[in-house]
Amino acid sequence: MKTGWTAARDPVVSARAWKSAEKTTWLSVVLIFAGLAVSLFSAAPSGGRDQVPGLWWAPTLAILGGAGVTLVLTGLRRPHGLARAASLAAAAAVGNALTAALVKSAMAILSEEGAAGFFLAWQTYGFVLAGTLSVFLLGYAMQAGPLIASQPALTLGDAVVSFFLGVTLYGESPRHGPWVAPALLGVALFSYGVFALSRTRCIAQPGTPADVNGRSSGTRPGYTGKADILAGIG
Repeated sequence: MKTGWTAARDPVVSARAWKSAEKTTWLSVVLIFAGLAVSLFSAAPSGGRDQVPGLWWAPTLAILGGAGVTLVLTGLRRPHGLARAASLAAAAAVGNALTAALVKSAMAILSEEGAAGFFLAWQTYGFVLAGTLSVFLLGYAMQAGPLIASQPALTLGDAVVSFFLGVTLYGESPRHGPWVAPALLGVALFSYGVFALSRTRCIAQPGTPADVNGRSSGTRPGYTGKADILAGIG
């Protein structure tokens, strides 16, 4: 009894925990969609260009590449846990945002110059490389620590970097004035929903049960490791 989960010992508590977790999960999903809808409607980026001048890509790649390398090195220097997972997931987010920017540029080339121009453009191979590295980093981030660290870093990081690339690189113009407040409110709802969802039992990592409120507890109650198992057997 002392080495087991409380939910396993008490079916009533287990049922209540799952019911609470389902409510938390659906509320988190609603907040994410509501926040995203409010922020996008309020910001409503307009204008911009379909293609980026070639010289603009050099500083963009340098900045994003430097940020990605820094995050990867920071994560690899940290032990298995929150910091390592968050750093690697943030690096994957930077790669995802860069991939989207390169895909947009490559698609513009395809529409203007056809398949020949598309396969001759460096952007085509750039987004393939960036996308592949992003998936690779995401896989490492998922194995480097709890989901509560990697998921928010990935989701929020991708959104933030993509927004700034759209404004700075593609010249998109979000709405200003009275629309700033609801846009920030939407970002807050979206962020809260992402963090709350990452803590729910429904997506908790194996071996990391959630508590009765549906949040990931990080360790099994009463479980201390291999020595505890051997003691129980003896």
